Amino acid sequence: EFDLKKAQARAHILEGLRIALDHIDEIIAIIRQSQTSEIAKNQLMDNYGLSDKQAQAILDMRLVRLTGLEREKIESEYQDLLKAIADYKEILASKDRINQIIYEELMEIQRKFGDKRRTELMVGEVLSIEDEDLIEEEEVAVTS
Repeated sequence: EFDLKKAQARAHILEGLRIALDHIDEIIAIIRQSQTSEIAKNQLMDNYGLSDKQAQAILDMRLVRLTGLEREKIESEYQDLLKAIADYKEILASKDRINQIIYEELMEIQRKFGDKRRTELMVGEVLSIEDEDLIEEEEVAVTS
């Protein structure tokens, strides 16, 4: 569920960036003509139906992201997120798939950390523990 929400939030931002890239000249004009970033954000939201987070992401976007390569990266990331979101929804809808993922993760943990016990447990029966049993025995010299 966490991964699904995170992917959906990022996809939402990328949808806004895709809109901005499609209307880049108008977006730049709005930003230049606005007195404050709040006015620019409100105009972007009104003109293009963007959410507050999408409009803020557009205002935070650096000009280097306007290049063709960056546009391809945004589109590629968006398509990958759509696939991931569909997969997360499929996982959450299937109890068998959830159990399979849990099993695989536990097996991976066992593979990484499943070695023999390194500490030795107390051997024998302990009937009681006195305060003196907890003090480490060591040689000391008492002088007066």
